[in-house]
Amino acid sequence: MWFYKLGTDKSVQRRFPHGWRDFQYIVSSDTVRGAVGGRDWLGSALQHSSEVVSYGTGSLRVVIRHVDTRP
Repeated sequence: MWFYKLGTDKSVQRRFPHGWRDFQYIVSSDTVRGAVGGRDWLGSALQHSSEVVSYGTGSLRVVIRHVDTRP
């Protein structure tokens, strides 16, 4: 799981200086959705996104989400 570094790893912060606003899309799996607590970038990106398409059901559901970065 690489997303655990969002907002905590200095090299990731340098690569994405505007935090979650630097993202365009999120691939949201059951693992990603379950890890939102305490991860500001991930939670904010998910909160400010909308579903584009989804595949599968239940714990196998994968959702492609578009991040709305407008203020």
